[in-house]
Amino acid sequence: MKLDQSLYKYFYQCGTIENCHDKQDIYLEEDISHGIYLVVEGKVRVYLLSQDGLEVTIEILEAGSVFGTSSMITDSTRPVNVAAIGDTRLIHCPLERFYPYFQESPQLAIAFIQLISSSCDHLTNLIKKERFYDRFQKVAAFLQEKQHRNAISNYSHEEIATIVGMNRVTVSKVLNDFTNDDLIIQSYGTIKIKNLAKLREVITSSRH
Repeated sequence: MKLDQSLYKYFYQCGTIENCHDKQDIYLEEDISHGIYLVVEGKVRVYLLSQDGLEVTIEILEAGSVFGTSSMITDSTRPVNVAAIGDTRLIHCPLERFYPYFQESPQLAIAFIQLISSSCDHLTNLIKKERFYDRFQKVAAFLQEKQHRNAISNYSHEEIATIVGMNRVTVSKVLNDFTNDDLIIQSYGTIKIKNLAKLREVITSSRH
């Protein structure tokens, strides 16, 4: 879920701009929380890292996304790692300066309740897909979640693979199968959903 642009003004009023380069860490697990972030340009990757170095991507967030909401209690610790993908511009807002705006703007308060609820739904679906979905269902579910006006933009096969927890070759094969079945149309930088109803059928049935 992305924040309505009419609410960006609250971030600009109390926040500071941060320009990040590719793969730059924004914060790490167990860091003390000092604020929330709005992605203005670029993307960030939210991920977990095990002690033996295994990484699990939770989500890739685009411009308009807010992150850090899971640590909105002052001096709590971060539960995840976040790093920039490519050149990225963020606005960082200290919690103590941001809180008063909830009283000023009921719309902002409602938006944050929706953001937190959306994050909980995303984590539930992530567990569901990991435990119960095959490769076709995982990719179809991603396409359905990310589609806007039946198109998914700015996601490479590598990024989709990272998000759904598969390798790039497998994701490319699944997308090519969907193309051959007339479910999607692929072009450079964009995947257009041709038949959303059939794509939903893939999610509710296993193709293996």
